[in-house]
Amino acid sequence: MTPSPADFAPALAALEALEARFAAKDWPAVVLAGKSAVWLFLQAALRRAGVEPSASGELARDVAKAGARFPAFFAARVPRLVEFCEHLAVDAAAVEAAKAEGAAAPDPLLDWAVAERARLEALAVKELCLQLAEAQG
Repeated sequence: MTPSPADFAPALAALEALEARFAAKDWPAVVLAGKSAVWLFLQAALRRAGVEPSASGELARDVAKAGARFPAFFAARVPRLVEFCEHLAVDAAAVEAAKAEGAAAPDPLLDWAVAERARLEALAVKELCLQLAEAQG
């Protein structure tokens, strides 16, 4: 079993919440939980690389700028991690906008396919971050 160091504990808890929301077919909540899990994983990864995430919340930029500070296997995935951050930010903003407007039903954009992408991206980030933890000991 892959180690789950304490700095990734909040992200792992967010991922558990995502899985519960996925099982309940609450697609908008899955998107929000996916964003939360990815943000928490990547913030912890940045801190492991000696980089404090910016207060502005521009995580994609922070990860891109810190790419060279990570081991090669992780650095090679930085462009994809940036894409994940961008997808999730857009999708989560759409969920929040729908909530603010009091939408009775989710926009078709926020259906199973978007939720599944959020879920898969969060799972991919989890695996990569746990590999980082294992590599760093």
